[in-house]
Amino acid sequence: MTPGAAPLDRRAFMASLSALGLGGTALPAALWAQTNGARDAVTRADIAAAVRVAGLDFSDEEVDLMVEEVNGMRERYAQLRTMRMPNSVVPALHFEPVLPGTSYPAPSASTVFRYTRPRGLERPADLEELAFRPVTELAELVRARQVTSTELTEMYLGRLSAHGDTLLAVIALTEELAMRQAARADAEIARGYYRGPLHGIPWGAKDLLSEDETLTTWGAKPYEDQYIPEDSTVGRRLEEAGAVLVAKLTLGALARGDVWYGGLTRNPWNLEQGSSGSSAGSTAAVVAGLAGFAIGSETLGSIVSPSTRCGASGLRPTFGRVSRAGAMALSWSMDKLGPICRSVEDCAIVLDAIQGSDDQDPTARDVAFDWDPERPLSDLRVAYVPSAFAEEREDEEWKAFDETSLEIVRGLGIDPVPLELPDDLPYDAMRIILSAEQGAAFDDLILSGREDLLVLQPNARPNTCAPADDPRGRIHPGEPGAHDRHAPLRAGDGGDRRRGHPEFRGIDAPPHEPHGASPGRDPERISLGGRDADEHLLRRRAVRRRGDAAAREGGPGRDGPPPAAPAAVRHVSAGAGTVIDLRSDTVTRPTEAMRAAMAAAPVGDDAYGDDPSVLALEQRTAELLGKEDAVYVPTGTMSNQIALRTHTEPGDTVLIGPGAHVWFGEAGAPSPISGVVVRPLEGPRGMFGAATLRAALNIDMGPVRARMQSPVRLVCAENTHNGAGGAVWPLDLQREMLAAAREAGLATHLDGARLWNATAATGIPEADFAAGFDTVNVCFSKALGAPLGSALAGPRDLIERARRFKQLYGGGFRQAGIVAAGALYALEHHRARLPEDHARARTLARGLAEIPGLAVDPEAVETNIVRFRTTAVAAPDFATRCRTGNGAGRVLLNAYSRSDLRVVPHLQTTDEDVERALDIFRYAAAA
Repeated sequence: MTPGAAPLDRRAFMASLSALGLGGTALPAALWAQTNGARDAVTRADIAAAVRVAGLDFSDEEVDLMVEEVNGMRERYAQLRTMRMPNSVVPALHFEPVLPGTSYPAPSASTVFRYTRPRGLERPADLEELAFRPVTELAELVRARQVTSTELTEMYLGRLSAHGDTLLAVIALTEELAMRQAARADAEIARGYYRGPLHGIPWGAKDLLSEDETLTTWGAKPYEDQYIPEDSTVGRRLEEAGAVLVAKLTLGALARGDVWYGGLTRNPWNLEQGSSGSSAGSTAAVVAGLAGFAIGSETLGSIVSPSTRCGASGLRPTFGRVSRAGAMALSWSMDKLGPICRSVEDCAIVLDAIQGSDDQDPTARDVAFDWDPERPLSDLRVAYVPSAFAEEREDEEWKAFDETSLEIVRGLGIDPVPLELPDDLPYDAMRIILSAEQGAAFDDLILSGREDLLVLQPNARPNTCAPADDPRGRIHPGEPGAHDRHAPLRAGDGGDRRRGHPEFRGIDAPPHEPHGASPGRDPERISLGGRDADEHLLRRRAVRRRGDAAAREGGPGRDGPPPAAPAAVRHVSAGAGTVIDLRSDTVTRPTEAMRAAMAAAPVGDDAYGDDPSVLALEQRTAELLGKEDAVYVPTGTMSNQIALRTHTEPGDTVLIGPGAHVWFGEAGAPSPISGVVVRPLEGPRGMFGAATLRAALNIDMGPVRARMQSPVRLVCAENTHNGAGGAVWPLDLQREMLAAAREAGLATHLDGARLWNATAATGIPEADFAAGFDTVNVCFSKALGAPLGSALAGPRDLIERARRFKQLYGGGFRQAGIVAAGALYALEHHRARLPEDHARARTLARGLAEIPGLAVDPEAVETNIVRFRTTAVAAPDFATRCRTGNGAGRVLLNAYSRSDLRVVPHLQTTDEDVERALDIFRYAAAA
């Protein structure tokens, strides 16, 4: 060997043989075994022996070439060895599980993320009673200020100190950091800045996540004093969500098994037994009530296995969903970080906070994540592998457990779909990638000789990544250990590229395999091993696949007769929280039942007048309004403008109320489309009576002067009145105005876009409000939540004339029955629920009235529209702050002037949304 040269570097050695086209054969390992222990030059005999071990055959000339190549690279190997490559260095090439031609669904405003907010919670007399509560309950107590984050943090720190040594689950407390973060959370919440359900909640980190205020030991003696001056991305995102880090928790040395340099981490239910898997401390701490939740990691099974053994709800996310920046690398193509909690919904909340891309982990992606606790389980399609459940296994207890799990799924109303996976792939052999990558990840440790400091345990890391001449064993695939057991059920999609195969299309949850069955595929999965696993599975609502590549939790809400409000809108990019859209009641999305009605709708050709769904909608609308006929048109604006054109001639005058939508909200359409003059009248809250109308009529000045005037032909009213905050015209006032109009020989039109709300608020039938008007416009896409459409109702002769203008204005449909069916469904099923929107509007108004810097009269809110003013900041700036959000969520709302704003709860607004919106309004006003 050249004096001063370092031992041969395995990575460079492999690269050299790859250049010769031999990297994929068994020769590199065999040759390494022959040569690495030697300190002299590689000889023909060394290579010849290696060739025999590898089962290959080369000519003498080829062997001579190998000798020359390997010896010629030695000095270059020594130079490379001087360049230290820390574990944090990310390979230039990275694993991409997405099949060519497929893509992940990106986060958008249509993505659903809702979580349960329990009602009626009270602070217990003994605060330790909260130690085992799920995050959803802790969060509500903290948000309602019944319990402070500081109190929770002190309680959990006390339990960590009292029980951590018994379980050997704690490497270090982060007391100073935790108390500082808790105090900040309490101060923010006190001033109305609520970041979301993790705000003020204590958590524990598996000690492979770096934190710049403490050591990061990786559970291994050689790294006991290691300090990494950076925060992991996961830790930073949890801090941004307001969570409080209370401890660094144990992991098996270098993320293998449950033995670390301090001993065996124990199962809280059986102290004679290890907690299993390298996320041992995270799981034991959660189950023992030492933290609100924890973060673990998994390469093959280190979240699922301890969760199953100890009774936690553990979620192993899909590869690439969560950034691993700042976490110890074991296998760059297999490592995943995920939550370990006390409920499935807690896992969803934590995943929502930590997921998404960053600029450090090239494998991390921004992928839409749905969570809707109201989605029925019967919506899911769950696949399983029959042959894996049927095969014989030595452990009959596990087999019985797995079979029971499958029966639980069936008992929940889900009919599992049998689906066999390809049986011609060597899954066990594929695990060699883990051995190769972990060997490279800890190359410096092995070559330094410090691996002797590692604790020994079955399949410990030195046994699978030590050099071939080490007596402990050669590089080989890791054998299945306790942490390799599969959860009986798993949800989502993983790194296995076969997920793009057509057989998997339409499957909400991928094929399930029993514990200890076929070796590890890599789907996102949730352990069902918890004490209350069945309860959590009952509440688990959906892993929804959009496309063929990414798992999505939840779904787009549900509906059906009698309808229930589906999930609220939303989720944007990782960490941004929920988006609550209160701009209008036009932002709703069709419910599942409405979509079903639309898909099944009989259709014809509306332009020929033979679409049965359109005809049914027009007939039903006319009946409800007490009119002879109705015509279905695409928009409310078209309906109003057709009415004006039907009643008038160019040069006529139309009288409207103050702020009427027919002019102020429809781009000034009356003048260019109908050629009419619009004259707004005065009156409170957009209304006017008989006296005001009479005063606006032209004075009889004789035929000559009459020819010089614009004759008044039409009076338009609006009920409810949008600009007046959804105000309802009193029926008596409306009748007086109509009598005056008839007396003057004027035509009348009612813009009743939200007439349904007037009926819901007063109990007066729509036909009574419509009586006396010649034509009435009603909208299906506002309060009722249909995707589009309005109708103009009136006498048959007027409606026939209106049909001509519908065609003239480009409103001619063809197979319009598809959308008409949605409107008809909304008409029959969604009117009865409108009082819910009104109640939420009143709650919003009362809450807004209590916020300094905002002004609103709650008594003026009659229906679903809340108009309010800002007194300390410009309304557009306030709207921008709400749209940016408080870290836990965002609110979209409309500003109408420098001081006026509007919010409108609707079909997809929940009580929880209202409370979250008020939190954000408080933040925006205080900011």
